[in-house]
Amino acid sequence: MCRALGIHRGGFDAWLKKPVSHRRNENERLLQQIRHFWNKSDGVYGSPRVFIDLREAGESCRENRVARLMRENGITAIATHPKRGGSHAKPEQASSNILDREFNQNELDTAWATGDSDAVGFSQYLHIRTWEGWLYLAIDMDLASRRVIGWSM
Repeated sequence: MCRALGIHRGGFDAWLKKPVSHRRNENERLLQQIRHFWNKSDGVYGSPRVFIDLREAGESCRENRVARLMRENGITAIATHPKRGGSHAKPEQASSNILDREFNQNELDTAWATGDSDAVGFSQYLHIRTWEGWLYLAIDMDLASRRVIGWSM
């Protein structure tokens, strides 16, 4: 066989007797710890978080090495929420500006506004992350009394 492959018999014998390398042993030991932390997170953690757990446990390695070992062994993170494309209103579909930025009203229930403007009293929409994706909290308020009259998610 050595003659057919064009190698020396002594080299082949040395290769057969060669012990497993130190690097391979370290990779196997590290892989066991990676699987431990990945299972502990119920499969949610990817390589960045597993790497942080390894460092907190006192392991000395790099994030790229953790990512490579996870990739080679089929260890992947479970996505926490699906990626969805959003739909955006076209400019021609936008509502007209009836209030003309007159947010100070005197009569109750004559003008309502949603909570997306500093002038109305809200600084931003509330974005709430859930396992199924992002929820957006929309608030409607009466401009005269400044009371919340409705909300939706």
